[in-house]
Amino acid sequence: LRHHDRMSGLSALVSASGRLFYVMDLGPRWSVQMPPQWTLVARDAFNGVVLWQRPIGAWHPHLWPLKRGPAQIMRRLVAQGGEVYATLGVGAPVTALDAASGRTLREYAQTEGAEEILAADGQLYVLVNAQLDAYKSIARESVESISAAGRDWNWDERPRRVVALEAASGRVRWTRDGVVGPGTMAAAGGRVYFHDGEKVVALGPDGR
Repeated sequence: LRHHDRMSGLSALVSASGRLFYVMDLGPRWSVQMPPQWTLVARDAFNGVVLWQRPIGAWHPHLWPLKRGPAQIMRRLVAQGGEVYATLGVGAPVTALDAASGRTLREYAQTEGAEEILAADGQLYVLVNAQLDAYKSIARESVESISAAGRDWNWDERPRRVVALEAASGRVRWTRDGVVGPGTMAAAGGRVYFHDGEKVVALGPDGR
C-alpha cells in the first residue's frame, strides 16, 4: 500500500464465480502526495492472473485520515454470477460490467450518487446520497481540509433514497426516501431492511 497513515489503498474486494474483483489505488508509492490511480481489477481467483482492469476517475480522497474512511465505501462494489456492479467514480451511477472481460453492459438510471449497492434475487437495491458528489471537491483541497472532513463527514442522518431496479433490464421498480443508517441495508426474499437511527424498517416488493 502507499502509506500507513492514510486511507488504505485496497478499498473494496468481492468474489464470484472463480474471480476476484477489487478497487486498488495504483498510484506511485514513493509519495502519497502524488495523485491516486484508483483502478478496478479482476483476477482469476485460482492462479492470480489479471483478467482486466478499469480505471476509476475518482473513488474517494486517498489522503483521508487513517481508520476514518466511510465504512460503506466497500459496498460500492458487488459481484454476482457473470456480472460486476460498481460506481466508476464518486457520484457516478451504478454500472454493470461483464465479469469475464470488464466490458460495460449497462448503466442504471436514477443511481447517480450511489453510496451502497445490494444484489439479491435478480434485483439491485441502491442507496443514493445526493451529497456524495461533494467528495470530489474535498479531494482537490489540502491535507488539513481532508483531515477535518474525516472528523466532520460522519453519518449526517440526512435522508437518502433507496432505488430498486431489475438487474437485467435496468427498469426502476420503485424508489423510497428516508433516513438509512450506513451499512445497515440488507435484502432477501424480495424485501429490503435497514435501520433509520431509531428502528429497523422493512420494505416489501412494492417499496412499502
